[in-house]
Amino acid sequence: MKTRTFLIIGLLIFPFLSAFCQWNEKIDKKTEKIKLVTLDEKPIFVYENIVSIIDLEKDRVIECIKKRLEDSELCELRRKNYNLILKDLTKNDSSFYIISQAEAPSEMTEGMDKKTGFFPLDYYSALVCFNISKKYIAPYGYTVSIDTSNLIHLKKYFDWMISDLVLKGQARIYNKKSGNYEKEVLYEIVHFDGGHGGEQLLFKDNSLFFIVDSYSDMIMPDGECDEEYQESIK
Repeated sequence: MKTRTFLIIGLLIFPFLSAFCQWNEKIDKKTEKIKLVTLDEKPIFVYENIVSIIDLEKDRVIECIKKRLEDSELCELRRKNYNLILKDLTKNDSSFYIISQAEAPSEMTEGMDKKTGFFPLDYYSALVCFNISKKYIAPYGYTVSIDTSNLIHLKKYFDWMISDLVLKGQARIYNKKSGNYEKEVLYEIVHFDGGHGGEQLLFKDNSLFFIVDSYSDMIMPDGECDEEYQESIK
């Protein structure tokens, strides 16, 4: 009952807080259009989250990783992980896939499924404001759309492997809400006073489908070079 009350109060005051923050803080926003290409029929790298499916040419993902490995300042853990992914992608001619976990904030734990440890499907459905099939798949909380029968699951990956290529337009992107492939998407960069901001990919209706980067004036640990962090996400 308390959780529901807090949620209702939060929903009522959030628009006012948002407007107040925007009025009192300088916002610098820039949006670019990215035209997308038609992919050749060849091994692909497929990424799916709750609102989109992103197809990339596997060879381009491999090139992207090799380019990163040319950086002499990479920490050893980062270099090790990049090489492990590269080894998996190059050992055969198969296509690969990633399905992103749908995560919920820790304060919502009262709605957690005690058997699976994940949140019920209706939580994710409410987040994206459209009706998802009632089939529940833990840990994703929604029905996946990728046909994985002839694909290999890639256990470890990094978001830049996807965003670097999408930003070049070298991707095919399926919008689950509209049920269509997009011809172009939006790349939004937002800066706030104080060093806060982020970069994100949006559909033409300005709905978010992929976070490229986020930053603030707070010093955060480098997750890719932190052994303990890497162990925690396995």
